[in-house]
Amino acid sequence: MAKVKNWGVATINKSNEIKIYSLSKPKDLDKSADSLELEDSLEGLMDDALETLENKTVNITRFGEYDEQNLIEESSFYLDLDSQAPPEQFAYIKKGLRVRNENLLSEAPQIGVDQESLTRLDNKDEKIKFLILEVWNQFFLAYINPYSQIIKHKVGISVGKYPTKLAIDYGIVFPNYLSAVLDIETGRLSVISVIDFERMF
Repeated sequence: MAKVKNWGVATINKSNEIKIYSLSKPKDLDKSADSLELEDSLEGLMDDALETLENKTVNITRFGEYDEQNLIEESSFYLDLDSQAPPEQFAYIKKGLRVRNENLLSEAPQIGVDQESLTRLDNKDEKIKFLILEVWNQFFLAYINPYSQIIKHKVGISVGKYPTKLAIDYGIVFPNYLSAVLDIETGRLSVISVIDFERMF
């Protein structure tokens, strides 16, 4: 089974700037027995979540190189972000995803999935748009709908004949599908779902 080494989220602001935040280690994590147990449980949770991705085994080596028709026809493609001159519309994506190369998540600022962190992002007009999972030598990118998959203190869900109230504090609904895969060493971006990829940015 694949193991998730690091995980985080990417936000986009009104200027189309991509910012990466790490969710891998809670900021108050130390090396006590309780904290190490928490770290293990978080890693196990992400490994389990990875297994729920329905298209994680798609063969990206069969994708063709990007041309403008891919976006029109919504067909999968690859693009080498480290090439001399990537297409203009991908320049800010390269800047956001390749600035730290393999340290994209390990050097990113830490945030939590809590009221304080999500409110801080809202105040900066940053919307969480995709999840990043570091698996082997790749970053798995999965689109997150900022309106339906970011939970901010939802209460009052009724189920069935008798009303049932559920209170959900803050959280992120894990995506079902991968949108793209970024090779850490080569900078090759393989876009699996063009529709979700465009929604990410």
